[in-house]
Amino acid sequence: MNIAFVCHKCDTDHHYKNYLLQLLNSSGSGNFATIYHSQFIRKQKNLSDNLLIIIETEADSAIALPYFIQVQLPQILRKVKADFVFTLNGLVNKRVKIPQVLLLTSTPHFESFNKPETFWQKYFSKNLVRSIQYAAAVIIYSQKALLETEAIIGAPILTAHLIYYTASADFNPLEWPQKILTKGSYTNNREFFIAVLNNEQTEYTGLLKAFSVFKKWQHSSMQFLMLASKDFDEERFNEKLATYKYRNDVQLFKDLPQKQVAALMASAYCLVFNNTDENLLALVQSLQSATPVIAYKSAGAEEYGHEAVIYCDTNTFENMGQKMIHLYKNEALKESLAFKGSQIAINYSQEQEAQKLWNIIEAVTKK
Repeated sequence: MNIAFVCHKCDTDHHYKNYLLQLLNSSGSGNFATIYHSQFIRKQKNLSDNLLIIIETEADSAIALPYFIQVQLPQILRKVKADFVFTLNGLVNKRVKIPQVLLLTSTPHFESFNKPETFWQKYFSKNLVRSIQYAAAVIIYSQKALLETEAIIGAPILTAHLIYYTASADFNPLEWPQKILTKGSYTNNREFFIAVLNNEQTEYTGLLKAFSVFKKWQHSSMQFLMLASKDFDEERFNEKLATYKYRNDVQLFKDLPQKQVAALMASAYCLVFNNTDENLLALVQSLQSATPVIAYKSAGAEEYGHEAVIYCDTNTFENMGQKMIHLYKNEALKESLAFKGSQIAINYSQEQEAQKLWNIIEAVTKK
């Protein structure tokens, strides 16, 4: 079976897509080779089976985007012999004759369409309800997000399925000696907060301001480690960091192997989470690692974290900094949150979610 993933290149909410790709490859049902369609068309002469074809478009005008969706996309899907297609926060196309599943990655994504900035956002927003109606199935990451999306569009989504974020087996609590080794390798044996970044400047600016609140209160050697993907705009980050008072206590790591990320997550004092829902995987990884979490309130964070997370009373850097101070002053709270998080993580099985995903694919392809 060849499966295509269709997304807009300017849509940064790709965490859920990447997570589902991981689920497909981690299950016994799939052993796929992943390739971008441009590479596929250019390099592949003999078509093979079990391909995950990533189809991205940069089209963002009243002519280019409809042309891609209505004309080019069906042609590409036929050429790569796709049997099934996922579309990320986008359009389900009636001209595509194979099963299509719509992925909804975060309710803020759709709420932002109230004031869309680009043509593709306007176009997708205008056609969102129709896409949901045409889709063979809709996949979303949480029950609360589903209810919020239904409220936004004003109708129930009868074909909706929940596929929860889950952490891989690499993410587990570490014993004290292993934590010491990790801290020795990355922070010269100093305690550290950790965060997982997107490319949004407002996101890491808020984290730095929250860290300043903590450092002004507690003049310690505490560090802040920030993890990012290989596409992260490091130059712009460093420009911001250059004028930051506590810059010597902040480190950025890009594109670390998963086992190193897992070791850092399990060794951190806590995860500081100010992402929107499309990056919930970091929160789940932290819970499974028995690492406390401080988070802005959101539908996804509350559904996944329950009482194992310290939620900010207001989604501001000042309040987040105060929560960091509160956790640092209360070791019993830290231990309690770590235990609750590890217990909650038991409910999220990656094998189970992978099987659910395959059940959806098999059900819609048999219709």
